[in-house]
Amino acid sequence: MHVAVGDVNGNGNAEIVVSVEKNAAPSVRIFDYRGAELHSFFAFDPSYLGGVIVGVGDIDADGFGEVIASPAGGTSPSIRFFDTEGRMKRTFNAQRDTYRKSVYTAVMHW
Repeated sequence: MHVAVGDVNGNGNAEIVVSVEKNAAPSVRIFDYRGAELHSFFAFDPSYLGGVIVGVGDIDADGFGEVIASPAGGTSPSIRFFDTEGRMKRTFNAQRDTYRKSVYTAVMHW
């Protein structure tokens, strides 16, 4: 599993974002600090079993952290940004489309 934390719903508290490492549908789940599941969604097509790497960051400065998801290998190197309910806000390829290795996310706060 991959784990990231950040305030994805703007309530001032960090939520916990988890994703599968591999050999499972590319689900992302969001929990509050007590462990109650708030939302879940697929970051990629459900048939993709290569794993999902997650991060959290407020990429558009709207006060809500976006879930940042990238594939853990075996598919195109797309980086996707989702709101807390799993609606994709933006996507782009980090490398050439033929690149098939992991794309790790990291978020820094200044």
